[in-house]
Amino acid sequence: MSGIVRTYFPPLPRSVATLQVGGLVNAFGNGIVLPFLFIYLHNVRGIALGPTGLIVATNAVVSVVAGPVFGVLVDRFGGRRMLAVALGILALGYAAYPLVHEVWQGFLVAAVTGIGVGGFWPAQSTLIAGLTPSGLRPAAFGMQRVVMNLGIGLGALAGGLIATTDSPGTFSVLFLLNAASFVVYAVVMLALVPSPELGGGAHPPGTSGTYRDVLHHRAFMTVIGLNALFIFAGFSGFELLPVYAKNEAGVSETQIGLVFFVNTLVIVLAQLPTTRLAQGRRRMPVLGLLGALWATAWLIVPFAGGQAPKEATLLLVAAMIVFALGQCLHGAVQAPLVVDLAEPRLLGRYMALSALSWQVGFALGPAVGGYMLAVSPSGVWVAAAGLCALGGLLDLVLPPRCLGCGGIVERQGRLCAGCWRALSFLGAPQCRLCGYPLPHALPEAPLCGRCAAEPPAYDRARAALRYDEGARSLILAFKHADRTDSAPAFGRWLAGAGAELLAGADLIAPVPLHRWRLLKRGYNQAAILARALARESGLPLVPDLLQRRRATRSQQGLSGQARLANITAGAFRPHPWHRARIEGRKVVLVDDVMTTGATVGACAQVLRKAGAASVDVLTLARVVRDASSPR
Repeated sequence: MSGIVRTYFPPLPRSVATLQVGGLVNAFGNGIVLPFLFIYLHNVRGIALGPTGLIVATNAVVSVVAGPVFGVLVDRFGGRRMLAVALGILALGYAAYPLVHEVWQGFLVAAVTGIGVGGFWPAQSTLIAGLTPSGLRPAAFGMQRVVMNLGIGLGALAGGLIATTDSPGTFSVLFLLNAASFVVYAVVMLALVPSPELGGGAHPPGTSGTYRDVLHHRAFMTVIGLNALFIFAGFSGFELLPVYAKNEAGVSETQIGLVFFVNTLVIVLAQLPTTRLAQGRRRMPVLGLLGALWATAWLIVPFAGGQAPKEATLLLVAAMIVFALGQCLHGAVQAPLVVDLAEPRLLGRYMALSALSWQVGFALGPAVGGYMLAVSPSGVWVAAAGLCALGGLLDLVLPPRCLGCGGIVERQGRLCAGCWRALSFLGAPQCRLCGYPLPHALPEAPLCGRCAAEPPAYDRARAALRYDEGARSLILAFKHADRTDSAPAFGRWLAGAGAELLAGADLIAPVPLHRWRLLKRGYNQAAILARALARESGLPLVPDLLQRRRATRSQQGLSGQARLANITAGAFRPHPWHRARIEGRKVVLVDDVMTTGATVGACAQVLRKAGAASVDVLTLARVVRDASSPR
């Protein structure tokens, strides 16, 4: 039960949760309009399909120009202020849609809303990233996708019940409700959401860098290029599907609203579980699977043409279910990947170019699709499916990237030469007990001064890396920024460093997290390391061999004595179900960083008391200090 609660209700900061509530209201307004804009312009106002597609595309074209400008403004004035400006522009633009009767008026109103869209996405994404701790950003962006789709689905269902082409005034109601939703969102945000220090806050002129810095980031540019392809061939189909369904299959507005509602329902149920499942997996293959799902969805759509409305609706529902599963994969990896690649001082610009990739796709999709619908209503979906499949293949064949800097490397899960040289791997000569590096090799297996004076609670300890500048960035990204795709490489390093420990071991177990910290972070980094090590060594893994009974404060920044005081007094205990697996067994205990040894020492004492034959410790890195420092 706790896992289900943690999945669907991640512990986001209150300001982020408030922002999501405002976004839900806004998404409801967007959903009321989204499926019916094409129908309004073409079926109600009598504008031909080609010009209608160009009008809808104008929104995205203008946002392509406005987005980078807003990116600079977001870095200068902060995400909160610029989001309020964008919401005001959007409210004005959508309130003017009922006044559209001619083609030029449609272009003008679409241009106004395009300016607002150009500012909305980089400002909102920067604000969410700045308000959310790095470890919770996948959950925050996953929740954003949930509330956005929930609002759009409910809005589409409501819009289908309100709008009818027999009564043009009903479409005016849709646009005015959408304009009101932007106003509500702005009021909620300005009243209850603060400006964060990271990204969402203001920066003095000249301190934020330029777009040239972002454009030189090759890994980021590759990601947004692929995203533009997916939006063009995938998401932009949402603009075309309603008019295709109505004109080719005779599906009613209410049935169209139902189709979009089913899509939303799948996303609401599957987005956050998908986000959790995607943690620890390479993101580019996930995007490859996304391409396959979207291609399948669009190949279903042509079968609805020419069917009776009821049968056509069922086919379109099936297509939207498959498409929704792909949307969940996109929501799980796209925005967190962009934030992880971005430099904090340039976050507004990174988010602006990320939003630009969406708008390029949305600009080209309706513009090209509107004319293709007029020429070949079924062919447009086959072409879109082919492009989605191509995007998925490109994700799989793109060159692998360095785990550290994102540069091109020969194999996935490797480091470039520069990042590799920055690491300091540990080995002999070292203390035979704690593994502390020694300055000189000795003929006999030596002890360091601290182990000679007071042997540790564990039998032996080894670490793969010295915890210095080179290792710190990799480990902090792994621990706090959801870069769990580094785990396979870390597992290989651990297996190499701990070969002598693993040779006679019976099982592997991680240092546990308390349930509240696990709930906040979303994963236990020690457990992920232990799993990777188990795969390398072939030893059995018992991920919950130990339990953390008390929610002790973080050890980071504490002195040696403070660490000992913080971790004692029954912080750990054996899991009641696994006591029999401890007695007489040789256990290898895994953690990410060893500083004083207080945490692993406390765990070793508990395992010894429970009857373990031996307890060895294997960590990814350890802090190396002078000999007078406490263990």
